[in-house]
Amino acid sequence: MDAGGVNLQVISHGPVAASADECRKANDELAEACRKHPKRFAGFAGFAVLPVLEPEAAADELERTVRDHGFLGALVNNTTDGIFYDDEKYWPTFERAWQLDVPIYLHPSFPSEEMFQHYKGNYSDQVAFMLSIAGWGWHSETGLHILKLLASG
Repeated sequence: MDAGGVNLQVISHGPVAASADECRKANDELAEACRKHPKRFAGFAGFAVLPVLEPEAAADELERTVRDHGFLGALVNNTTDGIFYDDEKYWPTFERAWQLDVPIYLHPSFPSEEMFQHYKGNYSDQVAFMLSIAGWGWHSETGLHILKLLASG
């Protein structure tokens, strides 16, 4: 950081599909790095990574990181393996976030193989890939996810 003239690094987890144990370890490691170097690491470090496909464990990890580490919310994939979180089985995580008064940031993510097929056309796979991420997919899929969550209550 010093060699590059960087005074403060805003760090966070990349959104990943991880187990509850992996999330717990990653969140503890991130909190410790920020505690050791409060003038060097900050910002998104306050967003937990959650095991979103295990909704009760995700809710518990969110609460633990907010209470024990002072995290500000959670950062999760927009989808995991093409799964959106509007199904009622994923609601415990969002309900706990509401109780804790913290946000859950839906981070754009790469499409599942099934989702990627919708972006293919009469052009190269590289063009399809760019359409599926920064060209269109990240924006439209994240927007769709927010609409699905709102519509589901």
